Amino acid sequence: MERRLVLLYPPTGEKVDVVYFHHSHYDKAALNKINILFRDRHANVVGTIDPELIDYLVDIRTRLGLPPTLVFQILSGYRTAETNAMLAKHNKNVALESNHVHGWAVDFRIEKVDGRAICEIAKTMQRGGVAYYPKDNHVHIDLGNIRTWQQK
Repeated sequence: MERRLVLLYPPTGEKVDVVYFHHSHYDKAALNKINILFRDRHANVVGTIDPELIDYLVDIRTRLGLPPTLVFQILSGYRTAETNAMLAKHNKNVALESNHVHGWAVDFRIEKVDGRAICEIAKTMQRGGVAYYPKDNHVHIDLGNIRTWQQK
């Protein structure tokens, strides 16, 4: 069984459409393309995104009953510790010990899909942290401890 993912970084229009898992293996070249799209754009540093996080996105899409061509709009992926500290200084919603620093978290939205519904589905999966941010209809998921919170 193969796993496909379509990602978009809205501010620049940068898009990745890859089959990142096939023949029972992760495709390193496809994962690298995902890493590049998820890069820390403040520091222009590419980190390593845990494939389990990518699988989590695909499993959410599957539970929503949406096709493999669905576009995930990626708002924030990997962050360096320095970028995270800078963001935390100016935004009370940024955790000082963020899972973004480890490549274990992503903030995203899906056009025309209510983020509350995505959040509720992700919560039932019991795979890590989940939060919904109503201001811009985005969802945060991570591979950390199972927990949820509201936008501050």
